Amino acid sequence: MSGARIVDIALTVFFLAVGVFAITDVRDFPFQDQLFPFSAAGLILICVLIYGARQFITGPLEIEQETGANATKPPFTREQIHTVIPLAVAILVLVVGVFIFGHLIAVPAFAFGYILLRGEKLWIAIFGAVLLFAFIWGLLINVMEVLMPRPLIMDWLGL
Repeated sequence: MSGARIVDIALTVFFLAVGVFAITDVRDFPFQDQLFPFSAAGLILICVLIYGARQFITGPLEIEQETGANATKPPFTREQIHTVIPLAVAILVLVVGVFIFGHLIAVPAFAFGYILLRGEKLWIAIFGAVLLFAFIWGLLINVMEVLMPRPLIMDWLGL
């Protein structure tokens, strides 16, 4: 089994688990709070099931092993790996930050840091962070009354 095939299977199982978890986790919520998670998870599950069925029906792709000038290339180049790893780490930092500090702090702080790391000017990073803060606090929390999960730091500090 090739490395690309293992990655396909792992991602399929991961997204299937995410979809099932999202649906089971929000089933006790009020109806309006269930709409977005059910819709997103439903789309994820539909795509995963279609992709999984397609892979099951067509089977794995046969890759010929060749040597010399006609040798097949590895699935990912070193440059691609060096591009993807920092992005994956950044997303992991964002997810952990949201659990610890909450959406209202973590998302603007992440945007600020990411914009600076991408080489933009300081004022652009500040503007982006303030805009995200205003969007989350003003529109999502105050206008739409989206319930945000309680940050872990509030429990740790006893607030």
